[in-house]
Amino acid sequence: MLSDLWHFLPGFLQGLWVTVWVGLASILTMLVTGVALFLLLRTQHRVVGGAIAFLIEFLRSGSAVVGVFWVFYALPLFIPGAELSGAVSALIVLGISGGAYASEILRGAAKGIPVQQLDACAVLNMGFWTREGRIVLPQVITSALPSLSALSVEVFKWTAVVSLVAVPDFLYWIGVARAQTGHTAMLYVIAVIVYFLLGRGVAAGYRLIGRSLGLGVAEPPRRSRGAREARLARAAMPVNVTAGGGYAHV
Repeated sequence: MLSDLWHFLPGFLQGLWVTVWVGLASILTMLVTGVALFLLLRTQHRVVGGAIAFLIEFLRSGSAVVGVFWVFYALPLFIPGAELSGAVSALIVLGISGGAYASEILRGAAKGIPVQQLDACAVLNMGFWTREGRIVLPQVITSALPSLSALSVEVFKWTAVVSLVAVPDFLYWIGVARAQTGHTAMLYVIAVIVYFLLGRGVAAGYRLIGRSLGLGVAEPPRRSRGAREARLARAAMPVNVTAGGGYAHV
């Protein structure tokens, strides 16, 4: 069985490279888009804020598959000369759609910022972009890092849609091998394992970023049951203190 798949190895490796670079580029686009939407959503201009809120809901409610098909097939009909490759179409759609989810994650994290900090910025006459860039955004990104990590893993898995627009990614070559060999179960087990390992790699990258930012929190040392009971007993012991030349039993 493995001998039947051996000559597909170059295709698998080429498809794996396509999956990796499309996934990483989509995650980077997602983060940039998410930060941009988050900042625009926090502007004091009602028209801009309302338009961005509607755009975010529209992107979150849409289908990534339909979006890739629309950009790849339909966009050139409306904008002549806007023919994009399948990989670029998927990168744009996944990055922008994921950015809508990321902006909501950042917006939720921003609610944890104490209002006193914002009041202090107003007292110091700090401008909007200075306040957001130096005070709000660093705290928000730090707080939202675990959720952004989970979202990035999801966006990486969404890259499988590029195989639907003739992009030779890893899943595309899995389909080619299945059609020629008929080893359906084994090939899709391999696909599950590969995507699982790629997702764990993305999560590991976020953990490294978290450690570099000093976000690793060590757990407090565990106390044994005996030590805990002894500590509680000491806290409850009576204490003799001097009071007016004598002793008081407390």
